[in-house]
Amino acid sequence: MNSDNYNYTPETLSSLAAKYGVSTQTFKKWIKEIEDSLGYHRKRPFTPVQIKMIFNFLGHY
Repeated sequence: MNSDNYNYTPETLSSLAAKYGVSTQTFKKWIKEIEDSLGYHRKRPFTPVQIKMIFNFLGHY
């Protein structure tokens, strides 16, 4: 899927982890490398910009 044509919407860490088929703990480990550039705040959903960064890093679920 071309990430430029994808409609990004805010999502929680748990919803993204579920879509990737992993636990939230595993998902946190996966994104640890890009966490600083994400500006991630644990109590807030990921923004569309952050979702795009995650998809670019991990690939689409």
